[in-house]
Amino acid sequence: MIKKRAVLYARVSTDKGEQEQSLEIQEEIIEQFCSDKGFKLIKHYLEHGRSGTNMKKRPKFIDMMKDAGLKRVPSATKDTFFEDSGSSPIFDIIIVKEASRFSRNQTEALAVLKELKSKGVEVYFISTNTSTTDNNWEFDLGLYFNLSQTESKNLSVRVKMSKRHNAEKGQYAPAIVPYGYKRIYDENGIKKIVKDVNEAKIVKYIFEQYIELGGHTIAKLLNEQNIMTKSGKFWSNDKVTRLIQNPIYIGSPVVMKTKKINVTDTNRVPTTLNERVTIKDAVEPIISIEDFNKAQNIRESRTTTTNYKKRGQHKSKTDIFNGKLYCVNCGARYVRHIGEGKKINYMCQTRRKHGKEKCQSKGIAFNLIMQGLEDSKIRFNSIGNHVQLSAINESINKFNHKNTEIKEQIIAEIDKIKDEERKTYFIMRDLDKSERFYELANEELEKLNMRRIDLEEQFSLLEDKSIQKFIAKVKRKEKAIYEAQKIELNDQDLKLLQLDKVMIGNDWVKYCYAVQAYDEEIEDFNRTFGDLVEPISFQSEAQYEEWFQRDFRKLITRAEEREMMQEQYTAMGDLE
Repeated sequence: MIKKRAVLYARVSTDKGEQEQSLEIQEEIIEQFCSDKGFKLIKHYLEHGRSGTNMKKRPKFIDMMKDAGLKRVPSATKDTFFEDSGSSPIFDIIIVKEASRFSRNQTEALAVLKELKSKGVEVYFISTNTSTTDNNWEFDLGLYFNLSQTESKNLSVRVKMSKRHNAEKGQYAPAIVPYGYKRIYDENGIKKIVKDVNEAKIVKYIFEQYIELGGHTIAKLLNEQNIMTKSGKFWSNDKVTRLIQNPIYIGSPVVMKTKKINVTDTNRVPTTLNERVTIKDAVEPIISIEDFNKAQNIRESRTTTTNYKKRGQHKSKTDIFNGKLYCVNCGARYVRHIGEGKKINYMCQTRRKHGKEKCQSKGIAFNLIMQGLEDSKIRFNSIGNHVQLSAINESINKFNHKNTEIKEQIIAEIDKIKDEERKTYFIMRDLDKSERFYELANEELEKLNMRRIDLEEQFSLLEDKSIQKFIAKVKRKEKAIYEAQKIELNDQDLKLLQLDKVMIGNDWVKYCYAVQAYDEEIEDFNRTFGDLVEPISFQSEAQYEEWFQRDFRKLITRAEEREMMQEQYTAMGDLE
């Protein structure tokens, strides 16, 4: 008899020493189980310090999926996290101690188990004696994963409450210690945040210099002296500005500034001012309150609209090339700089922040960019326009043909969900609100409600008004393209509207123009109706490019440059 090839998966959520024993216990239990069952244990996947709420952040889990013949979907949809890689699994069964070690996210877990099952890989959970080969495995494991997710959510709430409670009591224990401070252990083994003497000197230096200099200049001075941030990176204007605004330097840090909306979220969002807590006198101050307030006043004065005329500063809305100029050497944006005599130039942001050592790109004058714009002879992708328009019209016809059929399907599904909602409600009536199953039933009721709302929104998109609105949008674009093709090809206002980006090298400049096409309308159709009918896949030519050598550009006078600028600002204002 051929032995099953088995692997074990074990996980702990932190790297703390006390959890190392938990990992060893999981290993021992699984090893004994495999020995009892006669399985051939060929590999161990041990996850240290990884949360169970997100599979994408667990490298050993991802390795295990790879060995199972699956690959991770880079931008996972709601229901797909891994997909078939085309390779065969190197094992037959995955052994896990319990469901919570596999995942604390019900949606992710069930989706991945289905993919594993499709590859012929079984997953067995020892603590509940449950396997994906069982008849009711999806229902049973769904319940266990739901319990694990609820437990994780409750733990998250308790942790947040504990952090807030400790903060309100004046306890400060940051995950990352801010620049200027360090974490030590006192004689009793208690963690404390104290001043780092060397970094504190740099903090004082930054505040002193900020009175006269801007963040860019201070960052450059620090980088020239090889003074790195706490993480060993170069300073930048943003890092200097964040340091200046941090009230920890007067001894009173602000905590709980970000949060997760859901326990399974990977990104954090800013909290409201009411949710944040200021811990008074939590650490020894480095800066006096007077100097701190003075720096804040200076920072605010530099960002007000009355100060945009200062040298080196600008109001981006008046810059017709804002966000469109890019450095070929390092990929950074070129930013506008007004120099002596109000002469307008653009500089690579990397070189401006970190100096010539980091990027040797040359600056470029406004008038040279304008000359390239003037010499460009942009064209229109008329063939692409025609093919795209035909594809759109064909999809509209398909949509109208299937409209009635889809409506009937959605109505039937809504009725089915309503029936499930009624059944769940009747079950809940007989349960005690303090029971766990009442809570689970309530969560199921919420899911059904959200699904019904989604279907009702889809149904509303099928109404004649939605499709007619889209058809009208396509007609407007069709007319606009027709009118645009009659315009002179060297019309600068049109070129500015079509200009996507300018790539700037030391010897040449490349102008990239967006072609007039129906890409936006196709994207709109796919986003609005793509779940109901087959999406439109045709895309137009991405860009039209023109190249110019910088060394052979003709120069214009300062008076001509100013007149040109004024004309373009006026034209852009009329177009908005």
